Parts: sequence; structure tokens; C-alpha cells
Amino acid sequence: MEHKVCLSAVSLFELIAGVSGTKRLTQIDALCSIIPIVAVTELAARKAGEFYTSLKEQGLLIGNEDLLLAGTAHDLNLPLLTRNHKHFSRIRELVVVSPEDILTDQ
Repeated sequence: MEHKVCLSAVSLFELIAGVSGTKRLTQIDALCSIIPIVAVTELAARKAGEFYTSLKEQGLLIGNEDLLLAGTAHDLNLPLLTRNHKHFSRIRELVVVSPEDILTDQ
């Protein structure tokens, strides 16, 4: 089975935030050279806002970065690859997969 992978600009921010040292930045740059970086579109931001409102009403709010990642995955009609099932499984409209799911799916 073929798996297409992209990285959200939000995830890129999270990778770079707080990084010190050129070795780590070089590794991030190498990753970005082989994986497409996708922007947060207006539709993704709107969907993230809808997720925020819904989760807040349920008392299940997650972080804004996670909401933007969810909105982006939803906008692109892609599953979200994460180890953080606890947060992302709260969003029923989202398909969430773990790295283990991908590795055992071969």
C-alpha cells in the first residue's frame, strides 16, 4: 500500500520552535526537502474554528496548534498521522492513524 505524506506548516513551526543548534535545523531542513509542506488555508482555519467551538462546548478543548493540524487534514481530506490519539480522537470528523498503524499495514 502506498502512503503519501506531507507536513503541515504548523508541524514545521512545532519542530523548529525552541530548537538550538545547527545540526537539528539541518535535520529539519533535510526532512522538508523530501516531504511537501502544506499551508493552513482559509478553509482549514475555518474548520479548525468549528472544531474549537464544538470541543469547547463539550469541555474537551485541545491546543490551537492541534486544531489547526486537524483543520488542515480535514481540508485536504487526509488522515492525520500522530501518536496523540488522546487529543485528536475527540474530533469525530477526522481520520487518525498512528505510525504503528502505517508500519503494520504493509
